[in-house]
Order: sequence, then C-alpha cells, then structure tokens
Amino acid sequence: MAVTGVGDNEFLGVHSENWAYELELELNPSDALIGDYNGDGKVSAADYTVWRDHVGASSLDNRDPDNSEPVGDDDFNSWKAHYGGSFGQGSGANSFAAAVPEPGSLALAGCMLLAAVVVAARRRMP
Repeated sequence: MAVTGVGDNEFLGVHSENWAYELELELNPSDALIGDYNGDGKVSAADYTVWRDHVGASSLDNRDPDNSEPVGDDDFNSWKAHYGGSFGQGSGANSFAAAVPEPGSLALAGCMLLAAVVVAARRRMP
C-alpha cells in the first residue's frame, strides 16, 4: 500500500494490519544521495566497503553523475565529500518508507506514562 497525493484531501490508502499508515516516497534518481552506495539513506563507513568491493567495476549505485570512469578514486572522493550525509538533510535515496503511528497509539502511550507517574507518586506517600 502506498499513500499518494499532494493535499490532505488527495491522500489515498488504507491502514496496514497494525493500524499504522505506510508512507512511501519515490524520488527522482537525480535526487539520490551521492555516496550512499548501499542505499540505506545515509553516507557512512558501510558505504566505503561497498565502494571498495566495486573498485574497477563499470557502475555503482548512487554515484556522482559526473563520475563516468570505472569505479575508483573519484567515487571515493565523492563518498568522502558526502560522509555523514543522510536522507533527512534534503537529499534522498531512491525510495524511503516509514510507518506513521496513529494518534490513538500516541494517546495510549501518554495514558500509560501518566499511570506510571501516578503509581510512582503513590509509592512515595507514607
């Protein structure tokens, strides 16, 4: 299931089995996070190992479009320049999905927290 649309009234979809909505964003390949060679939405040390394993290969996911030669030093420099970047910083992976909790779940969590505070306060009373 994917939620689609632009405005609040245009979103379509149904609840999943756990009553949470699933939101899936599809981004243009040009919006890919350069250096995120394993596609996990962040540029980290794990991407270095993917780069190392592909040195000399003709292609690599999420590489800088300016790098047209076989995978090598230019791709390492792109990874290094973007190290620490993540999807949340305005760039993105090709696809990102996240579950959005229902307001009822948040209310239930708040009630449980309130109950825990009341029980702790009663235990302190003589």
